[in-house]
Amino acid sequence: MMAVTLVGAGPGDPELMTRKGWRMLGQADIVLHDALLDAEGMKEAAPHARWIAVGKRGGKVSVEQAFIGRLLVSYARQGLKVVRLKGGDPSIFGRMSEEIEACQEAGIAVEIVPGVTTASAAAAHLQSSLTLRGISRSVVFVTPRVGRNEREQDSEWLRASLAASTVVLYMASAMAREIGTRLIHGGKSPRPRSAYLRTSV
Repeated sequence: MMAVTLVGAGPGDPELMTRKGWRMLGQADIVLHDALLDAEGMKEAAPHARWIAVGKRGGKVSVEQAFIGRLLVSYARQGLKVVRLKGGDPSIFGRMSEEIEACQEAGIAVEIVPGVTTASAAAAHLQSSLTLRGISRSVVFVTPRVGRNEREQDSEWLRASLAASTVVLYMASAMAREIGTRLIHGGKSPRPRSAYLRTSV
């Protein structure tokens, strides 16, 4: 049976990958992996597999998503055990749907192994929580987009952020000043109530 497994690598630390993720990785012939993870550490699980970097980095030349889909299909059709190792959790800003679609259109089965998303790992590192009884009853994960080419639909992140108690900003460091300005102008306090609110991932 032709199949591809999408595995959440967690926030980069091999010790934060799930047992199932580690086991599925160990069965792989081919591993297509993201950039922001400890590939060398994770190769301990699959030392004999072929590891191929397909990660995307902001502002740098990246592998096209359509090409990644074609690689998944091609290797699976060769009868190889294919793992797509994705940073964090595949379902959170991981282009999971596009890769599932590419496989399903080719008649290739897909299994998904969730991972620890960076937001949870950051909160754990700060020994804090993404929610706080009586203060934070909602959490939103957003990827902000600001700039000259910003469209009306790109402001959805701001509306969602202003409506939530805790905001987790993914891929936001390059625009931190502008994002902070917009949040404050929208009504967010410039002085977070707790340390965990200061971290973007």
